[in-house]
Amino acid sequence: MSTSILRIAIILAVLVSLTSPLTFVFDKRPDLCYNAATDASGQRTVLGVADARVCAVECASNTTLCSVYEYLHSNRSCILGDSCNLLLYWQLSTGPVCNTQVLRTRADCETTSMRPAAPTTTTPITTSTTTSTTATPMVVFNASGTTGKTGSVQSFKPPEVNTCYKIEAWGANGGQSTKGATGGKGAYKMAYFNLTETLKIVVGKSGTNSGSDHSNNGGGGGGGGTFVYITRSSNSHQLLMAAGGGGGGGDGSSSYSGKDGSDGTSSTCSGSTVGQGGPSKGTDRSGGSGAGWGSAGDSGPTGNNGGYGGQSATGSWTGGDADGKGDGGYGGGGGGGGTDGSGGGAGGGGGGYSGGCGGSGSSGVGGGGGGSFVDASGRNSEGSNGHNSGPPGKVVIAAVARANCN
Repeated sequence: MSTSILRIAIILAVLVSLTSPLTFVFDKRPDLCYNAATDASGQRTVLGVADARVCAVECASNTTLCSVYEYLHSNRSCILGDSCNLLLYWQLSTGPVCNTQVLRTRADCETTSMRPAAPTTTTPITTSTTTSTTATPMVVFNASGTTGKTGSVQSFKPPEVNTCYKIEAWGANGGQSTKGATGGKGAYKMAYFNLTETLKIVVGKSGTNSGSDHSNNGGGGGGGGTFVYITRSSNSHQLLMAAGGGGGGGDGSSSYSGKDGSDGTSSTCSGSTVGQGGPSKGTDRSGGSGAGWGSAGDSGPTGNNGGYGGQSATGSWTGGDADGKGDGGYGGGGGGGGTDGSGGGAGGGGGGYSGGCGGSGSSGVGGGGGGSFVDASGRNSEGSNGHNSGPPGKVVIAAVARANCN
């Protein structure tokens, strides 16, 4: 790669804070995709900038289209745009790392993790010039951790309103039982939306694996659902998309895997109500059911080794406690049932538009997968059962051609 291609020009508006400086790392790579090839030389670091919106990068070669993404450590999201006009697209003012890369094909990267490598040099850069062009941002929202009962709601403010955006969502996978039964995989949903308002995003975390000690563990936790919605008031929300989480593995047998999250609006278990939390099986050692969009999941008999149901929005999407160690994932996953002298605990149900049922403790089976949803305002929607390579959920939002929203 020539020196001219590796040369990076940076503009910085003078907003310097010596008391709480930020660090911007610009790293030229030979390919946009993070996993593609080894890093090229030419990394630069910019210190002492108080506001991420002053950050922009320009291509050094007229024949090469460069792209930049900003990795936001506070919520593990990536903001992607053309290299010459990112001032419009920085979403947060703290903690960014920006990486410059050569763009070959954008489509190749829509399913690739874009987490940048840690910086290796710290060469201060000051000022330069740039030109402007139209940017196409892509934002990747990840959970704050792989597993865990709690998390936080993230936000996305469209850089351009009345623009067509492609939204993709993956539910989280269920956890593994003590005997090694695997959790189900989260569902996948995609649709195109004409966005005009700020979105709220809940990214499901995977259910916790139960421990190896059979005396006090059991079923795996249900995976959390992933939700994209608009808040109208403190208690009024419009759901745009949901992707169901997978059920936790059951401890009755190593073959009692959790069910995958469902592409359809219903969960994978019978007797559930569409759009609501999953019902309890009611037997000892049953897993807690996953939350639905409208309500929390039911708990198993908690005095008899049952897991607790996952919580919906009113309960901050907290995953259900397990009787053993297989807690439900953030996003409303149900907790796994515990083991006693009579048998193994059942897996927790996955969260989703419709919550998956916790597995029945009478046989220690896996939990059900949560259901999924796309609002009527979404165009050309697609989806599939159990599509998450996971384990946690994810949301990807990208600006696309307006024709996709027709």
